[in-house]
Amino acid sequence: MICLDGTPYRVLSHSRSTDPNGSNTIWLIDLSVDKFRIITMSIKELLDGIATGSVVACTDSDNYPTPILQAGDKAIVDHRYNMIRGYIDKLYPNYSVLAQRGVSKDALENLAKSCNLSTRQLRRCLLRFVQSGGTYLSLVDMRSTRSYRSDYDPYAGKVRGPKRAGKDNKVQMTAKLEELFEEAYARYVREVNKYKYDSHTKYRPTLKGAYNTMILEHFSSWNEDKQPELLPDDERPSYDRFYYWVRKKLLGDKVTNHSVSARDRRNNNRLLVGTSDYGIYNLMEMVEIDENECSLCLVSVNPGTPHQAIGHPVTYIAIDVLTHRIVGAAIGFANNAYEGFLDLMDSMLMDDDEIARFFDVPIDKNRPVFPGKMLPHEIRVDHGAEYTSEALTENLTGGNGSVIMEGVPIKINLVPVATGSLKGIVEHFFSVLHQNIQAALNSGLGYVTGTHNSKHNRDAVLNITDFRKIAYKVIRMHNNSPIVDYPVTPSIAEAVPVITPNALWNYFSDTRLSGIDVSDGKMRIAARFGLMKSDLTFMISKRQISYGGVLFWDVGDDKILQAECIKLGEESKPVSIRYDPRSVNTLYRFDSVTGRIFRYKLAEKRPAMQGYRDMRWAEAIPLIKQHGSDRYERKVQKSDEQILLQAEIRDLVEKAVEAHGEGMNNTTNRREYAQAERAALTAYDNSRKNQIFYGSPDGDTPELPALAVTPVALPEHDDLEDEVVPEIDISDIDDLACAFRVNE
Repeated sequence: MICLDGTPYRVLSHSRSTDPNGSNTIWLIDLSVDKFRIITMSIKELLDGIATGSVVACTDSDNYPTPILQAGDKAIVDHRYNMIRGYIDKLYPNYSVLAQRGVSKDALENLAKSCNLSTRQLRRCLLRFVQSGGTYLSLVDMRSTRSYRSDYDPYAGKVRGPKRAGKDNKVQMTAKLEELFEEAYARYVREVNKYKYDSHTKYRPTLKGAYNTMILEHFSSWNEDKQPELLPDDERPSYDRFYYWVRKKLLGDKVTNHSVSARDRRNNNRLLVGTSDYGIYNLMEMVEIDENECSLCLVSVNPGTPHQAIGHPVTYIAIDVLTHRIVGAAIGFANNAYEGFLDLMDSMLMDDDEIARFFDVPIDKNRPVFPGKMLPHEIRVDHGAEYTSEALTENLTGGNGSVIMEGVPIKINLVPVATGSLKGIVEHFFSVLHQNIQAALNSGLGYVTGTHNSKHNRDAVLNITDFRKIAYKVIRMHNNSPIVDYPVTPSIAEAVPVITPNALWNYFSDTRLSGIDVSDGKMRIAARFGLMKSDLTFMISKRQISYGGVLFWDVGDDKILQAECIKLGEESKPVSIRYDPRSVNTLYRFDSVTGRIFRYKLAEKRPAMQGYRDMRWAEAIPLIKQHGSDRYERKVQKSDEQILLQAEIRDLVEKAVEAHGEGMNNTTNRREYAQAERAALTAYDNSRKNQIFYGSPDGDTPELPALAVTPVALPEHDDLEDEVVPEIDISDIDDLACAFRVNE
């Protein structure tokens, strides 16, 4: 070994130059990095470096003992050593091929296959082997080695891994137990075959579900209330025993956990472990929030359509980082929407009894679920649409010290993108929720078993209320069940006999600060008001509030707004209003003078407004905009008709000018001429009506008296004293038509 400028290198080989004037070359590998970095140096450069002190020669004095391995492990290491030693010897004297990716790809793949390693693992083995100088120990997997206590008992130590603690199991591996294992595994196989297992898709059946069913059927007793009571842990087989029995006896080296997709495995590998609770010291100081769409199809809750498939339920969960307690839950159909976030915040504003009534589930006073009436100081969320929307950033002020009416003082902590998930606690709960549902639905009723050709729509039986009850039971189990890997301090161990989320909550509530207390009725209403949206512009006029034609009004004792209406008269102006995006039925306004929150209801008494009742704003706004576009189209249509009508009238005027001519009209004796014109028009109209009502003039048309009328013809000169007015027989339709210039 040599040290070049303080960096250690190992001499791999040397080569002689074919050029008589050339110098010999040595090959060196850098030992300070975890990758192949190979350099060359001439003998002259080496000697000059030693002379100047930049190169220091040293001896590898490290001791590499050959470990004592079991027969199977030793055979594997011997085989890998022989194969890798042979491959390295073939590269002599030029080892630079190892630092070039892709050059010897085929050779590396064949070598990896013969050593039962991946190409990446093989390259790590080659690096350790070359850097260590070809020692045997570099190829030993240290995770499989065992410590030994003495020369006489070399394998008395334990395998590295978690230590077991507890009682010895009393269940012996008898033929009867193997029959039960066979039965449970056969149930698992039937479910897999039923859903036509595909390695590229998810499927519902799990070994854990088959094991749970076996325990319920054969290792449980039933009390008077027909509820199962499990046998003690040492009187029933563990899941690990069943799993390894299946693996060794039936599946060999196959992996049984196919329910984890390739995408989920990649995400799990990116998880940053151990950072989710860093720097958190108080209750509700940080709450993790996330949503998950369950791989379960539901049916309609409407009794009239009991077999109508409607889609998947979406679960929003909020978990306190310090105690791992679920402090809020919302189960519905809103996914990546601000409505779902509001449902979750509403659950945190309700206490345990209220949310139990909301989910329509019985409450157990001995096993509380939600703390209730408390909001967090900070929430940790991903970059979902509902968490990055303007509605959330506007309503959550981030604790800027302003009045709570302007928003709820909650900070938003967005996890960094492309770094894995920092919400490990809440995402772990979703996996527990799926596992419990998978284990319970042994027949796969409604569960999504694949991305294509799945029968979940046809086999669905649960509705949203059923799923809410299931989720509530899982949440109750989570909050009252022991936490396995919680960092326990001596004070916690002394004060909390069983580490559960509820027990930790009770412990920290005595000594630590808590979140935003909204137990007071007015504060709870104020906090809920601060979460409402305010991005729509509402107008007030004529004793009503409107938005695009949707009317609201039920002010009650809101005298200030009534006075504003009186002052406006026929005018209108914007008014500061908040609304619940989940319902069009109600609007909210905070009055800074009186400090009260007023509610305004939809004007349902108007028939036109009844169609908006119980509608979401996301559904109502497109209809309102469509109404506005229709109104514009009607306005354009009316304008077009007016233009066309004006064109027709202009055409008639032009024809009249052409027929009558233009010039000064006679204005003398207008009254006499008007009376004669009126008499002629009446006679003409009556004659035409008699034709319509009584037939043709040759038939039943009655006789009409002859009247002397003045023709409508324009005079040719202004001197009308000697003008002779001709007589027209009004019984002659042709003469009348000619007099009025009407074409028959």
